[in-house]
Amino acid sequence: MKPVAIHKYYEDVWTDGWITHCEENSIPFEVINGYRTDVVPNLRKFSALFWNFNPWRYEDLLYARHILKTAEFMGLKVFPNENTAWHYDDKIAQKYILEAIGAPLAPTWVFYDRNEALGWLGRASFPLIGKLRRGAASHNVFLLESRSQAEAYCRKMFGRGIDPAPRLFSDMGVRMNKVKKLKSGKDVVKAFAKLAVKISSARHFSQVERGYALFQEFMPDNQHDVRIFVIGNKAFGFTRNMRKGDFRASGSGSFDYSRDRMPDETVRAAFEVSRKLGFQAMNYDFLRDQGGKHKLIEMSFGTFAKPTYDCPGYWDPRLKWHEGHHWPQAEIYKVVVEGGN
Repeated sequence: MKPVAIHKYYEDVWTDGWITHCEENSIPFEVINGYRTDVVPNLRKFSALFWNFNPWRYEDLLYARHILKTAEFMGLKVFPNENTAWHYDDKIAQKYILEAIGAPLAPTWVFYDRNEALGWLGRASFPLIGKLRRGAASHNVFLLESRSQAEAYCRKMFGRGIDPAPRLFSDMGVRMNKVKKLKSGKDVVKAFAKLAVKISSARHFSQVERGYALFQEFMPDNQHDVRIFVIGNKAFGFTRNMRKGDFRASGSGSFDYSRDRMPDETVRAAFEVSRKLGFQAMNYDFLRDQGGKHKLIEMSFGTFAKPTYDCPGYWDPRLKWHEGHHWPQAEIYKVVVEGGN
């Protein structure tokens, strides 16, 4: 049996989960650097390739999909495959593909012409949400409360643009919540040093976002969002409470696993989208609109592992509940290599 390859280019807890799964199950594997110039000939000795994308690593966004697709052509099983990865960190691509299959997407508009966008804003209702194509943990999501704010955002997007990479001291409320979990001052200093290096690299290499304007309907009065993570035939779910004094939930770190907060309609919709689009694994974020219906606001296969493991169970495609904790990395491995979970 050929070993599986696990790409690890930087410290990454998610990737460590694949390593642990292989070690605990005596699965032959090798940790590789997929960015080496000789990666293609080296891939011939493997049966599969696993790669976790980081939204702030420019290398992953620009090159990882090319290497994974090459591995697919060579006969390797890969995660993420093309269906799962091609629209990663691109909310415009997600709008198109979700509209194409009739998914319950929140009303979303994109414009590539400044005058057309400004003309539409003259007829729009406010507030609106402005978004960049790129961004994770609620970065690059803006509440536009008035036409003047929306027009200013629009002019910026068709002018100098916006750097999608976060600033070091942005979102300090969320970061301080994470700091509280660290054991010592030394750990805090180490964590901020790593963060500074990552953000510095992202801001240096990231391309400025401009030349389009992306808007989404604002859905008020939500105290939390709903996240459903579909991996093969299993769906895990939890809700995230809104940040204090904010309209956003992503990045809050405040999780709730009460099943009555996750309507069947969200689980059913998530399974349906994954089935129609052939995803190996995908997270779906939902908010409730003013009519009481849950609407999909975005999706991504990238996430943190521990909140998924903390789910007390999962739904199958018939929405039957099964108790038990499961590491998502192990479930993804089963889907990719074993053909199902």
